[in-house]
Amino acid sequence: MLGFALVDEHRSFSTVTAQILLELVLLGLLVFVGLKRKQLLSRFLQTCSALVGVNLIISAVSLLLIHLFISSVSTESIIESNLLYLTMLMIFWNLAVLSQILKRAFDINTVMSALIAINYFVLYQFTVIWL
Repeated sequence: MLGFALVDEHRSFSTVTAQILLELVLLGLLVFVGLKRKQLLSRFLQTCSALVGVNLIISAVSLLLIHLFISSVSTESIIESNLLYLTMLMIFWNLAVLSQILKRAFDINTVMSALIAINYFVLYQFTVIWL
């Protein structure tokens, strides 16, 4: 249902579906490799479900906030600058939650989990742009 909200004149349903599947595959690979390396593979399903659930919640909240924000502002220049701030806030929130989940799942420190989360985000963004 949330995927339908992402379809617009710039993105088709197949493009959005491919991006969602790509994110699920990359998250699964990240979790599998990290847990396998730390010999904690029994946490795989728990970690994947936490990551998918959190992504779903953050995406739903982001779409709702952006829709409410755009409908309540009348001038185009205010929308563009404030939408940038709102987008950055959502990205930082997503990275913080992803970092916390990875910290708990991999039993690593906060700095290392933040670095993994940021690298995952950059890898995903470059992969989406490249495709």
